[in-house]
Parts: sequence; structure tokens; C-alpha cells
Amino acid sequence: MDLHKYPTFAPVVPHPLTNDCIPITLEFGAHHVLDPKTYDVVTMSKELSETDGADVVFDCAGVPASIETACRAVKARGTVVNMAIWEREIHFQPNMLVFKEARLAAVLGYQREDFQALTN
Repeated sequence: MDLHKYPTFAPVVPHPLTNDCIPITLEFGAHHVLDPKTYDVVTMSKELSETDGADVVFDCAGVPASIETACRAVKARGTVVNMAIWEREIHFQPNMLVFKEARLAAVLGYQREDFQALTN
């Protein structure tokens, strides 16, 4: 997903173990990468975007706190993109998105064809 087309701000909520992915995230067009251990992501997304939140928020951690934070940090009619692989079911309150008319999208970081190309 090319983030350069979004006019305001696309924060990323990284899991602390994936910090080596930050340069790649910025290369793909994220304007800011916010570590939730360092920043209040919701407050910072509003301050940096100068609106009610980010256009797009990526959740890469796959823990309940990260998807909740992503839903709270996205602006009205924005998009939360889940990139995480979840190990178990979680409680999820869809109204976090419904009341903002925000979208939830899910992507898999790879496709089977990516691996087939390597083995051929």
C-alpha cells in the first residue's frame, strides 16, 4: 500500500519487536511512526494531523491494546489496516469504528505467489 497518496498523516502502531521495520514503513510513505511505549498514539495522531486523527492507522502487533489504539487514533471516515496475525480470539468493540464511520481492512503481508517465485 502506497501511503504517499494520503494528504495528512499515517501513523503506524508498531510492536516493539518490529522496530527494524520502521525504515521500510517510512519508505512506503508513512509520515510518522509512533511507538506506543514512547507516545500516547491517540493524542499524537490528533496533534500531528491537526484533525480528529489519522487517515490511516496500521496495526502490526496483534494484541488487543494495539487494535483498540488504532481504532481510537483513526479519524472519522479513516481506515484501520490490520496487518497482524492473531494467535487467539479477542474481544473487539466494533462501535469504536461505527461511530466514526471508519473502515477496517485486513491485509496479509505476503501472498503464496511470493514464496512460489523463490522456489521456482
